[in-house]
Amino acid sequence: MTKNNISTYTPIVPAVEQAAKLLVCLGNNSEGNMTVTQICKKIGIHKSKGYSILHTLIQFDFITKDPGTKIYSLGPGLLSLAKNVQENLDIRKISEPFLQNLALETKSTILLGVISNDQFFISATYEGDDT
Repeated sequence: MTKNNISTYTPIVPAVEQAAKLLVCLGNNSEGNMTVTQICKKIGIHKSKGYSILHTLIQFDFITKDPGTKIYSLGPGLLSLAKNVQENLDIRKISEPFLQNLALETKSTILLGVISNDQFFISATYEGDDT
């Protein structure tokens, strides 16, 4: 379909979107664990769908379930994924085109920094053209 010659097609897989929302929901929960009913109410899906998604994610250790309380929480399978992201994320490389553009537009020096505990570390500096 098009509207004013602009495609309205959005390549989204609903089940994957729902699984992602479920993971984010558990990740944003301050207690770190929820029942299937709480999760489904929060993300707006039917309980049977939520149950199926949860048990699929359990197979990959992305979710754990306490059999006694039937409480779900994020699982250890996410740790290896997070570690890989952390080890391979090059924040300087990702931000470079944006920061350089900002430096040129503002004709200012732009600093990229990382805050760790109570310290600020400068990772990169970009000089704007002051002519």
